[in-house]
Amino acid sequence: MRIVSRKAVVEHWQSPEGHDAEASLTAWLAVVEAAQWANLNELRAIYPSADLVGHCVVFDIHHNRYRLVAFVKYKRGRQNGIVYVRRIMTDAEYSRNRWQEPCGCTTPPPKRRAARGQR
Repeated sequence: MRIVSRKAVVEHWQSPEGHDAEASLTAWLAVVEAAQWANLNELRAIYPSADLVGHCVVFDIHHNRYRLVAFVKYKRGRQNGIVYVRRIMTDAEYSRNRWQEPCGCTTPPPKRRAARGQR
């Protein structure tokens, strides 16, 4: 899978409030980059606690201390999948339920562009 907004993940563990999550987020990045998920069931085989909220997948990070919200566009044929990191928040922020709209989870993910020569 290709990760879009990897910078946001790195910035989170470099921040004072997220410094304790570096090892967990580094592991998450490595697993996701190596994955070739074609659907939510394949994703949940690796991350059973991942939840689908609207059009987003919510991953538990660092023993449920943080939540990573992402759009996941699954692998199709020869096209690699893409994970768009939308937000990383504490469990307390997640529990307030005020993040879905700002994260864009209530709107569909962006459409795939046609491959060159297929337009």
